[in-house]
Amino acid sequence: MTRPPLRIAAFSAVDLSLPQGHAIHLRGLLDELFARGHAVELVTPRPTSVTPPTRFARVEIPVLRLGVLVHWSFELIGGLALLLRALRSRPDLIYTRHDLYTIAPALVGALLRIPVVSEVNAALPVQVDLWGSRRARGCVAACERFSLRRASAIFALSDRMGEGIVERAGVDPSRIRAIEIATHLPAVSDSLPVRHEQGVADDIFLVGFAGNLAPVQGVERLIEAAAAIPAEDLRYWIIGEGVESERLRSRAGLSIRFFGGLPREESDRLLSACQVLVAPYDGAAFERLYGGAVSTKILNYLSLDRPVIVSAIESYRWIERLGVGELCPEPDLAGRIAAWRSRWIDAGRPLRDWPWPAPGAGRRWVEEHATWRIAAARVEEALRAILTASGRSPR
Repeated sequence: MTRPPLRIAAFSAVDLSLPQGHAIHLRGLLDELFARGHAVELVTPRPTSVTPPTRFARVEIPVLRLGVLVHWSFELIGGLALLLRALRSRPDLIYTRHDLYTIAPALVGALLRIPVVSEVNAALPVQVDLWGSRRARGCVAACERFSLRRASAIFALSDRMGEGIVERAGVDPSRIRAIEIATHLPAVSDSLPVRHEQGVADDIFLVGFAGNLAPVQGVERLIEAAAAIPAEDLRYWIIGEGVESERLRSRAGLSIRFFGGLPREESDRLLSACQVLVAPYDGAAFERLYGGAVSTKILNYLSLDRPVIVSAIESYRWIERLGVGELCPEPDLAGRIAAWRSRWIDAGRPLRDWPWPAPGAGRRWVEEHATWRIAAARVEEALRAILTASGRSPR
């Protein structure tokens, strides 16, 4: 017997046009839920950059772009839009990605007696501390407690992240569910045309990074590593924007090129032209924020069939077991990059099928375990179980 589709009203204070992990994650998940036959409608801020195509319906809300007002403006206007949409369509549940000051979905859910599922992918009170916004921590923590205590279920990206939510927000542990993030499988592209378009000679060893330029990402370590290696045949491509963009650009040497934020497809093309991809996380900050959860960045790197150098975070030990890269203590990044460059030179500087024939173990692992299709199937089952537990069923 075919089960009825779910009607999902989604809410996100994150601008989904951003080429960053949290926006990419929500777009991918909602698109795949829509592809599975569910009715999905998202209330989100009006994009400030390139608008990515989505298959699900999307209501874009204009907001005031004046510091913290961007958040409260969206909570008010977006919350009213969510309320009106929910009154009209009576969704089975509200799915929200919890952000710094997210309270509107909890209010609408309580008012209309609709179950709310809140997705959390970072310890936000900790994050504002790391970004130097300690005065905002109390407000962020209060919003987190208010929203998560009223959620029917909370999706966390790791067991440790769930434990942190229980401790900070005082929620019942039985309402925490660990969900796994995912990525898309990019088209396999030839690196030669990309390198030639960008004016990179065939004998240049390219090191790539893509992600949010925030302190936890550790891009400053990559800049320091580049300065420590005098080789003239090394270049570094950094893709992304963030709170540290201006400072990092001011510190970078001539071998480093910043591309800014790019659409996912263009980012994938550039990364596929690199010999090695790096994730030089600040390990201690990463553990505090995410609890060792696997990131969108790492899955994306693996899907591109490139070896990965990751900071020595114990929960990433599986990367070495899979044979697709290595963990690197933070002071050793320059040495590890130099070692990979030496291997490439010894192999004859190949620009195809290096260091393994495609598809490699990383791409195969992503295809078997971490595509949006697989993630959406798991989320659908979790959402149906939440509805059943709340005494509701899709209409």
